[in-house]
Amino acid sequence: MGHSYAGMVISGAVESNPTRVQRLVFLDAFIPEDGQCVLDLLPSEIGSYFRDTARKSGGGWRLAGGEGQLDLWGLKPGKARDFVRERLCDFSLRCFEDPICLPDNRKADIPAIFVSCVAEGYPGRPFFEPFAKKARACGWRVSELKTGHACHVESPHEVANLLSSAVADP
Repeated sequence: MGHSYAGMVISGAVESNPTRVQRLVFLDAFIPEDGQCVLDLLPSEIGSYFRDTARKSGGGWRLAGGEGQLDLWGLKPGKARDFVRERLCDFSLRCFEDPICLPDNRKADIPAIFVSCVAEGYPGRPFFEPFAKKARACGWRVSELKTGHACHVESPHEVANLLSSAVADP
């Protein structure tokens, strides 16, 4: 399972060792192709904003975590937002800029599920909707959760049920 950026990670993991993976679950995640980086998968103004932010306040490489991310992820005031805030860390700009090598596109040969977070008022939703569409076009099962991006925190039981059903599906 890969949530958000970790869609890049699981795509790379299956590329290097496909026989060990029986199913992929993309949890409101990026679905890359060979040679793409996260910034290729986002609107160009986001890349400009990330690079400018890192240059101005992150020593050229760091993107500080903060309330803006929690807002973008659709976390309302309360326990879930507090939980994520306490664990939020900075990001390296480089993780968004480094392209992934997927020459054999082995993820295409593995059964996969995409979980789309679709809460009303979730500001980051437009960034991940294209990947739900891509998953549908690939013939993957797409499930929707009425949460923001931190679905595993907002609705842990629903996410656990989706993961259990993913394992149980033939």
